[in-house]
Amino acid sequence: MLRYAASSDVMRRYAQTRKGKTFLVFPLRVMIPDTDGKTMPIEVDVGKDTAGEEVSNYRNGSRVEVSGTMYLKHRGDKLYFNLFTNEIRTATADVKDTVKGELVFRGKVRQHIEEKRDKKDQPYTMFSAFSTEKVEDGFEYQWVRFFCFGKEREAWFTARRASGCQR
Repeated sequence: MLRYAASSDVMRRYAQTRKGKTFLVFPLRVMIPDTDGKTMPIEVDVGKDTAGEEVSNYRNGSRVEVSGTMYLKHRGDKLYFNLFTNEIRTATADVKDTVKGELVFRGKVRQHIEEKRDKKDQPYTMFSAFSTEKVEDGFEYQWVRFFCFGKEREAWFTARRASGCQR
């Protein structure tokens, strides 16, 4: 789960009604820079409960900033980004596409936890962890590589232990 701070892109609107509730669903294309400085698009599926709101205020083709909670889903070779938003704001054309937030992870830590120091002798910890989700008759695994900067590893934090790490 990622508490999502902001993103910008062109909005394409689809208002739907399910079980008497009105909600807005739209794909949001966000251009993310890679390590070489090139940009790569990711598509975020955005949903918003619009009870009591006028959905015609949300226009197709608008640049928007969206705040909410993002869930990552791994199915086969694909990674899906699902954002349940509590706020949608109009963004100006000069606002850069970004994904910012806090990752909350529940899963198991891999056996190897590395404690290191950077060039300025500041501590940081690196580790991998995974979460598991039952899908039909099998399981899907989501691996995450963590870099925790600016603090020493806490004594309770050990490999293969279920974790609720926040960073």
